[in-house]
Amino acid sequence: MSETKAGPSPSQLIDGRIKDLGDWRGETLARMRALIHDAAPEVIEEWKWRGVPTWYCDGMICTGETYKAVVKLTFAKGAALPDPKRLFSLLREKVFCELDRASFAANLGSSEEPPMADPILLRRIDGPVARLTLNDPGRANALSEAMMTALSAALADLAADPAVRVIVLGAEGRIFCAGHDLAELRDGRAAAAHEALFAQCSALMQAIVACPKPVIARIQGAAVAAGCQLAASCDLAYSAEGARFAVSGINLGLFCSTPGVALARAVGRKDALELLLTGRFASAAEAAAMGLINRCVPLADLDAAVDEAAQAIAAKAPDAIALGKRVFNRQAELRLADAYAVASQAMAENLAFDSAKAGIDGFLKR
Repeated sequence: MSETKAGPSPSQLIDGRIKDLGDWRGETLARMRALIHDAAPEVIEEWKWRGVPTWYCDGMICTGETYKAVVKLTFAKGAALPDPKRLFSLLREKVFCELDRASFAANLGSSEEPPMADPILLRRIDGPVARLTLNDPGRANALSEAMMTALSAALADLAADPAVRVIVLGAEGRIFCAGHDLAELRDGRAAAAHEALFAQCSALMQAIVACPKPVIARIQGAAVAAGCQLAASCDLAYSAEGARFAVSGINLGLFCSTPGVALARAVGRKDALELLLTGRFASAAEAAAMGLINRCVPLADLDAAVDEAAQAIAAKAPDAIALGKRVFNRQAELRLADAYAVASQAMAENLAFDSAKAGIDGFLKR
């Protein structure tokens, strides 16, 4: 009886990558790896996406990618996240201090500063408006495991920030979001791992809906499959006239069942099924007509349209906005009588808010 020979472990594959590089990139990757193990001795090493070293400790810490001119470490979670054990902070401080010291250009005989990798999710706060930007244009801003982890964490952080009243979700590059990272769906993992990826995506979409702050999608390019699901899950959506929308998995033999959940709640049943069954792309004008987005505008006017909506919402009472969003989504899933019961209770609750009392009293005194 022949025995099945086990393949190399992830750690052995990473060892092999470092050895095969054989230059400053291998040395740098080894040094970063040592820093990670020093900061988190219990770290787990994985070999993901057909050749990317990845480190986990209660979730993904970072990936380690090597290119011709740079070693790129992508951290899934931002430094602003709560980190009571300072796991991320410690890693970030150690790794980037080391990167500053590393002579990336030594092999070129140059004193130039080494290039630094950008995070896959950018975050900026403009007064009451928080802006999240998908920043992985090289992968069409795909909803990879790392991207979904970063988005979920950022949403949780912003939901708890009383200074933030509105969240704008946009993207860098030509494509808004191309959906799931197909390499992750064909990486040889067991079905349970793929189920976990889809569950993670579903949790992210539900987090957008449950977020007490309205989430506005700023769509500058194509929103495809789970990218279309992302747009449909946002409370409001504005797009450039050249943007396109599709749930086109069926063209690859994979029906977009999970994107269909969000799509069916944003547009009519027949519009949703037409897109799901045919895999065709809808124009921005079509998307606006069917209710997938609020409206489309010239690309040059997109920021103005998004900002107008964001500032209008930010000027309203945040407690009333949070209550209203929660109740609106809840009542939409109920029978008519039950919906009215929930909404009536919410109206009475809202009347007791100080913001409502002040607003109504001020109106009556006019």
